[in-house]
Amino acid sequence: MSDPQRETPTSTAWRGAVAEIRYACPTPEPGIVYALALEHSTCRFEGHATRITDARHPAAAWSLDANGFELAHAPSDVADFLDMAQIEGIYYPEVERLVRRVTGAQRALIYSFMVRDDSGQRKDTRRAARTAHLDYTEDSLRLFGRQLLGTEAADALFRQRWAAINVWRPIRPVEKTPLALCHARTVGEGDFIDVAMGYRPGEALQPYVGRNLKWSPRQDWYYFSGMQPSEALVFKLHDSREDVARYTPHSAFDDPHASPDARWRISCETRVLVFYGDPDTHRTDAG
Repeated sequence: MSDPQRETPTSTAWRGAVAEIRYACPTPEPGIVYALALEHSTCRFEGHATRITDARHPAAAWSLDANGFELAHAPSDVADFLDMAQIEGIYYPEVERLVRRVTGAQRALIYSFMVRDDSGQRKDTRRAARTAHLDYTEDSLRLFGRQLLGTEAADALFRQRWAAINVWRPIRPVEKTPLALCHARTVGEGDFIDVAMGYRPGEALQPYVGRNLKWSPRQDWYYFSGMQPSEALVFKLHDSREDVARYTPHSAFDDPHASPDARWRISCETRVLVFYGDPDTHRTDAG
């Protein structure tokens, strides 16, 4: 039986796709990511043909702490994911319950929500991010907590074990452009390039710092084929505990198996800080 802590495709049973993923290029100046105008970002990227295994085949016991991601059955009662009243009144409580159940954490604090629509027809949505990345640095995640709770209350929570989680859900069945996830056990701290972030060129930069991923031959990539709106990908952006899977870089990719008339992908993602209620005694620098 395969080891789910580092699932590796085999030549006889492998199912998946080989597709281009764009990775950060090491350069003297890391550049700037413009979240609402990605085509104007000044970061340099290079494409690599990447072997992306369908995580449904073979089935494995994927889990957050072993692999950095897992697939959850999570139907939603939201009728319109562009209606923020429904998002705040219905979806946020659903996500908080889901994340607490999957992580075992005592508290969940949502700090970001967005809808992505690759059709480009809606101005109130973003397109899929087609570069390998990890959203934010640890300091940026702490800043989100302080902005929501105040510095003193947030820093008290950050003294326990905490993590940042992304909950990614298709709003309709995924027919093209699925989300690929890099196995957290195959990523090292040295694989990241930290970059400044803005919304558009000419506007003030954000106080947050993003993380782009460099290519490495040891990295293993996965996706879940045919995702449905009743499913959600739950994956880690950061974990303060250092003896578990900590980081899950991710990227949209063009599925070569998609039908020529496949519909554009529409999805949403919710970013959540979770707090476990236990002192963080698993850091390598703990006294």
